Formats: sequence, structure tokens, C-alpha cells
Amino acid sequence: MQNSLTKFILGGAQLGIPNYGILNKDTYDALYIKQLIQVAYEEGISRIDIAMDYGEAQKIIGNLLKENKYNNLKIINKFTSKNLPKNPDDIESYFHKCILQSLNLLEKNLDCLLLHRAKHLIEYDGKIWALLKNLKDNKIVQDIGISVQTVEELRTALAIEDISVIQMPFNILDRRWDDLIKEISEQKKNRNLQIHVRSVFLQGLLISEDLKLWESANSVNSLEVIDWLKAKTKELKRESIKDMCLNFVKSQQWIDGIIIGVNNIEQLNENIMLFKNKSFSNLEIENIELSSPKVLEKTLNPFYWKKND
Repeated sequence: MQNSLTKFILGGAQLGIPNYGILNKDTYDALYIKQLIQVAYEEGISRIDIAMDYGEAQKIIGNLLKENKYNNLKIINKFTSKNLPKNPDDIESYFHKCILQSLNLLEKNLDCLLLHRAKHLIEYDGKIWALLKNLKDNKIVQDIGISVQTVEELRTALAIEDISVIQMPFNILDRRWDDLIKEISEQKKNRNLQIHVRSVFLQGLLISEDLKLWESANSVNSLEVIDWLKAKTKELKRESIKDMCLNFVKSQQWIDGIIIGVNNIEQLNENIMLFKNKSFSNLEIENIELSSPKVLEKTLNPFYWKKND
């Protein structure tokens, strides 16, 4: 029988970045993070999403991988988007320096390496993407791909056959991608392509009734959205808004992995239990999609949120 947590990918941003997410005020040491990953692994979660930019995440996970009992743990990593050299002639040496550091910290070849920014497909005359493809050709990396943020970036990624993993934001209110889902499904029939989604709870905003948080996320119809989430949860007989948001995404056939960040072990256990809940039927999915309130692009993309002190 298929593991009910097959699509569950543990998000690594919280593992290496203090106070990541709009609701997260916790920071933990390496021992606690190790215990958290151990709980996830023992439950059957075998993938972790990290990035070279996620603080100490690579080091913490690398130390964990030294223990042979985690042999089946797969790491999805993302190339750094910070401190890139201004001179295109310097990018190759910088790229190899970053890759060597990851290989040393993780002490293994890379299971999956993504570009953290879609613009790096073309910046530096396409050198970064060419270097990434070379890693795959030399079997240093198994899968390569890209993290996208916009519809146009997704459309570009779908046109590149060398891309085998696309990471994108998606949640119960996000209708931006509707026109491309059919194309994703068609492409998956003809090529090796996995879709991983993030921001299922929109960094915790969807499960918050704090109007100030919604305001900081540029929402112009906060009460309408909150009321809809509550009413739809009740109508569909889900145990919570969080349950509804998570299982709406889990029920999408075109999605292969769902990146879920957690702030502590208690939250991990809660998400695991919710993940095991019944999926939505196609009729229920259609009900949600047709009734969901419109939300602005600058609310769906945390890049545009107002930063609170």
C-alpha cells in the first residue's frame, strides 16, 4: 500500500532561518531540529527541501546523514541566490565553490538541485543553467530544475525539457495557475517531470484571523476571505481551515510533492495527522475553485508584503 505521506516534503527554511514565516517566532538548536527530522523520517517522510541560502540547514542535515539509518532520505537543494559575482567571468568558479561546499556539508551527491531564482536561467549568458546541466550529465546531481514564482516563469520552465523538477507556490485561493494545469498534466505524460508546491498555508496567513497580518499582506477583502474559509470548512465537513487548505492541495493529481514547513515537533505531528485525512473528490475541488474569493497577486506573493517590525 502506498504511504499516505508520499507527497509530504519537509520544508527546510524553518530549520536554518530563525523566525521564518509570518507566524513563526521560534528558534531551535541543532539537536531539536535533528529530533524533528527523526520524527518525520520515522513517520515515512523521506524528502527534505532546503537551499544553500537556508542558514545552517545544510550543515545540520549533513550531520544527520552521517548516521546510516537515514540512507533513504532525499535532499532537494536550491542554488544560492545571494552574493553572486557581478562579473559573468567569475560565475563558474563561484558556482563550483558553492557546489563543493554543499557536497562537503551533505557528504553525498545531490539528489535534486534547483535554481532558486528563474532569472538565473538566462543571467550570466545562461552559464548557471549550463553548469547545472553539466552536473547532471556527470551524475553529480540526479534531477535538476527550477523554483518559479510567476505564471510566466512557469510557462518558461515547462518549455525546457531538461527541467525535471519545478517548484511553485500554490494554495486554496491561488487561481493564477489554472490555465497551465492542463499543460502540466499533458507534459507529465510525455517526459520526466515532477511538480512540487510550496506556500500551502501562504506562510501561515490562511490559518490566521489577525486582520493586521492580512493587512500587511496587502489584502483588500480580508473579512470576505476569512469568512469564506470558515464557511467552506464547515460546508465540506473538514476539521479545520488548516485541514481544508492542506487536503485541497494534496488532492490535486498534478502535484507530486507538497513542501510543508513546521515550527516545532508538535506542529509536525499535527500536519502529519491532517495529511492522512480524506482527500477531496473532484466535485469538492470544483466547488472550492468556483466559489473562492479573488485575491490580489501582491497578497499571493509574500515578496510584496509589508515588513512588520
